[in-house]
Amino acid sequence: MRRFYTCEQKPNESVEVFASRIEYLFDKGVELGNWRLSDTHLMKEILYAGLGKDLKQMCAHLCDEKKDYDKFKREVRKIELDQEKERTEKKPCKPAVNMSIQEDETVKLLKQLNDRMGRIEQQQQERQSHQFYMPRHHDVHAPTYEPRGGFRGRYQGRGSIQ
Repeated sequence: MRRFYTCEQKPNESVEVFASRIEYLFDKGVELGNWRLSDTHLMKEILYAGLGKDLKQMCAHLCDEKKDYDKFKREVRKIELDQEKERTEKKPCKPAVNMSIQEDETVKLLKQLNDRMGRIEQQQQERQSHQFYMPRHHDVHAPTYEPRGGFRGRYQGRGSIQ
């Protein structure tokens, strides 16, 4: 009885083989007087409870709908065959986004970034060219420039105010 109630579908075991094992254990229990042949609802419950996780989730509604064990088993086998068919069918993997459109957008964005970088570099060069620095000359007739303050207004040489 314990083997019957703890029966589970083994990995890579078909529903047909699993159901046969349950039926064998059920027949042994009937021979020993534990159940009657009419107690097929027990086999249905054990079949459902022992199914693999994925198949069990897909068959949850069937367990309530189908009262007869054989009908339930038939529907579970159909679902199993559908799952196997889906696994074996090779579907071409298609990208979720049209790549040609995505590539065009990427190229457009790269051009915009290059244009923006070019403008920023040009602005930096213009700023640097407008900032001038005249080093101090030791020429007596040249006006003196201070590095920070610019022209101070003092002239040295002819006509200068001292």
